[in-house]
Amino acid sequence: MSADATNARRMNASPASDRRMPPSRAHWSGAPWVVIAANPFSGTGANRRHVEELVAALARLGLPAQVLWDTHHYQRLLADPRWMADCVAVVCGGGDGSLNAVINCKPLAPIAVLPIGNENLFAAHLELTVDPYRLATAIYQRKTIKLDLGRANRRLFTLMASVGFDSDVVRRVSQWRHRGNVLRRVSRASYALPIMQSLTGYRFPKITLEADGRIIRGAHVFVFNLPCYGFNLPFAPDARADDGMLDWVVLERGGRLVSLRYAWAVLRGIHRKEKDVHTGRAKRLRLTTDRRAWAQADGDLAGELPITIETVPEALEIIVPQE
Repeated sequence: MSADATNARRMNASPASDRRMPPSRAHWSGAPWVVIAANPFSGTGANRRHVEELVAALARLGLPAQVLWDTHHYQRLLADPRWMADCVAVVCGGGDGSLNAVINCKPLAPIAVLPIGNENLFAAHLELTVDPYRLATAIYQRKTIKLDLGRANRRLFTLMASVGFDSDVVRRVSQWRHRGNVLRRVSRASYALPIMQSLTGYRFPKITLEADGRIIRGAHVFVFNLPCYGFNLPFAPDARADDGMLDWVVLERGGRLVSLRYAWAVLRGIHRKEKDVHTGRAKRLRLTTDRRAWAQADGDLAGELPITIETVPEALEIIVPQE
């Protein structure tokens, strides 16, 4: 048996081979406890050590922890009132994609983040770290804040959603990851081939954005809940997750060369001065197209257009360490 399988069997109370049987925690009945929804594919192999260190730090504070390495388990259990009884926190052990998966389970407890993924933009924005004692102490103290979420059709997101070249790359990565019977691990290198395929195959269909009476058409549409995007590109530097609004950006023109011009302007922070760049803020907006196009949210597919994107005020209760 592999080390990963051994850890999964040891840290889940139920047999790893029977996904129909939820992990048991009967010996914690009536006492506060914590569930850690950990992504075994996130980041590097050292991440299991980070999870074990957090379990130990919680134990020193009198909080037992149940680790779920199997996404099939936590997708069923985090919204189960009986199984979640007395749970004081759901820790997401992973990156932005893992956090997106956890919030879409609509867990019945505040969320904490152990940022051990390939991309940890949400955690970086809130200055969250992998320090196990700091995180365990924050969970013990139960200090939380409430943040807005975005929703693309039925899929919630913390950071941003988009339609354009980047969502086509996400679609190709998703197809590769879910091909066959085995879920493949995604790393930064996994994006190389899909990016090359999109560079040669994406046709930049026109996207129509409708928001508050405005109708804007362009080749790329970005909708931000937080001012976070890959490579720290400041598309919407004023976006906030506590104002009940979404910030949107539309780039009119498509094509590889003009996309490089847009990226250079964004890096310099001058893109909002360009005549073919449109920006705005809205609580709700609608995206349509006359050709097939897909939306992505937090790096995962959010569905095919048409799509409605809206803010969900104060929908995320997040545990944050005290200053």
